[in-house]
Amino acid sequence: MVSFVGGANSSIDPSLIKPNQFAWGQNMIVRGGFPRSRPGFKFIKAIPNGVIQGACYFKNQSSEELVSLINGRLYSLRPESPAQPVEDITPVNETNNYVSRRANLVPANNFLVVQDGLSSPIIYSGASSYRSNRILDPVDSLELACTLGANNARLNCSSTSGLFPGMLVRAARGVQDNSIIVSIDSATELTLSKTCTLTGLGLLRFFSPGPLQVDVSVPTGSVMAFGNGRLWVAQNNELYAGDLAGSYPGSEIRFSEQQYLTGGGSFSFESNITGLSFLPGTDTSTGQGDLIVFTENEICAVRANIFDRTLWQSTAGMQRKLFLNAGSESHDSIISISNDIYFKAIDGIRSLRQSLQEGRGTAISLADSIEATRVINFETPRWQRNSPSCYFDYRALHGSAPKIQKVFQSDEEYNIVFTKIVPQDFNPGVYEGNYPPVYDGEWTGLQVCKFVVASFSGVQKCFALVCGSDGKNALYQITNEAYFDTLLGDNDEEIETPISSSVEMRRMSMDSPYEIKELVRADIGFSDIRGPLAWEFSFAPDYFPVFLKVQQNEIDFDTQTENLTGCVPFDLAPGYYNVRTIKPPDSCVAGANRKARFGYLFQPKISWVGSARLALFRLHASRKDISDLGEC
Repeated sequence: MVSFVGGANSSIDPSLIKPNQFAWGQNMIVRGGFPRSRPGFKFIKAIPNGVIQGACYFKNQSSEELVSLINGRLYSLRPESPAQPVEDITPVNETNNYVSRRANLVPANNFLVVQDGLSSPIIYSGASSYRSNRILDPVDSLELACTLGANNARLNCSSTSGLFPGMLVRAARGVQDNSIIVSIDSATELTLSKTCTLTGLGLLRFFSPGPLQVDVSVPTGSVMAFGNGRLWVAQNNELYAGDLAGSYPGSEIRFSEQQYLTGGGSFSFESNITGLSFLPGTDTSTGQGDLIVFTENEICAVRANIFDRTLWQSTAGMQRKLFLNAGSESHDSIISISNDIYFKAIDGIRSLRQSLQEGRGTAISLADSIEATRVINFETPRWQRNSPSCYFDYRALHGSAPKIQKVFQSDEEYNIVFTKIVPQDFNPGVYEGNYPPVYDGEWTGLQVCKFVVASFSGVQKCFALVCGSDGKNALYQITNEAYFDTLLGDNDEEIETPISSSVEMRRMSMDSPYEIKELVRADIGFSDIRGPLAWEFSFAPDYFPVFLKVQQNEIDFDTQTENLTGCVPFDLAPGYYNVRTIKPPDSCVAGANRKARFGYLFQPKISWVGSARLALFRLHASRKDISDLGEC
């Protein structure tokens, strides 16, 4: 193989994939064209145990932090200070514990809004937090100076302009409760429904019929999005829009505009809303693009870039359907990449752009993750609702292979953890043209609950909130440069652990698929070796389902580079190792009565432990006479 830039492809038999693709990989990447060990995972700190409901990066004028809701309590995790303990930033006197498995945290300018779908949302400012519940604002009113007379229902005011019968009247003293205007008698006189109790001059406030105050709290919701100056909240199949940011102080966390569209208070959809995301666009003159609304079985759009709410009812296509028969299973799986949105659907990982294009011109629309079916197609559907994804270092990282993990010292509480990460590389490298995104296979080593991408001091980092096999929660960083994993040991000590990688290649026919061949050897070359390296070469003849080990060895980085000196052949660069493997032994294929090294096809597999790049692979075979089948 001269290139691996086509990525992993497990959707068809390894004998049919392209020459620059491989069947599957584990803990490796192919950026640059060759397999190499994936970047390391780094333990940051232990975090409170319990159900990890949600997490988010939050930055405003006073804070820059990683915030998480765990067992109903809000914490600032402080990843930039590993030695500093997490801080409980739950509202004062909060007694609510964990009530919902999933939570959604969304920054809205200078505020962070936290929802769990059942409780009143928490508002965090960076300095304090509170519940957004029964926050009341007075309705519009008129304040006038009027002369009152004891036991008299008639008032003489500076003006009666703007007043009308039925309006409620309130004053500090002299006006009885629930007094309303009965009639407007002149330009300065009016009559109340009740007599006044005092004589004198006072300031009276007149209110239109209805409540004196309106509830402007953030409504309880399951998923949210903030864009084009508004906070959008979804609950079941209803979508609510908040007030326009900047219209008054704190307006981004107020919901006082209630009448729009056909007079209702929300946008309605045919099924429950499962995710919200703003469509990225190249034209930013009108803000962000449409608000994409994902439901259980369709994708819709709302023209949220129309700022004037009074125009919504008359705007054609204000709410429209984009795609049917596939929606997002998880809000946490939705990520914006360039001018596209990727999300986890019931049939796998999908691209919004690709789904729309295929939906218009073909009879069937396929998931974008068809090459990763080895993992994606075997997930428990009900657990996909918790699937996390993120976009970091030009890769989309998708949590896969979910399972239940009990919480430490609890028999009832548990986390839905994802034991594998499926990396999708959007920058595999330029090789005879720009390549589309490719899959690297799978990464293992962490039981991920949530991903968060954050930027501290201008440096973007990727974090994973995990629940280990012991039920304890921890915060890890997914690096883009570490050469080994830094894991937490049984005695709470940090241990540097080498990364175990492997690549299963395509089934190779040596350009002669109808001729019997005898496998002779393989040439293997590793470069960029950093530290000790252990490797193993194995293969599977024809369609045999098990890889048979041929040879393994260990090399010491320092020793090998010291020995690789001389003039003929050329000096090998530091960290380079080249080996010609031995001939496979005379083992027999079970049930076939044939030696394993004889066959029409051979599928190689290279495994290594340590940090290195597989820079060279060549497989050698010898044609055999058709009568020489290598019988045992």
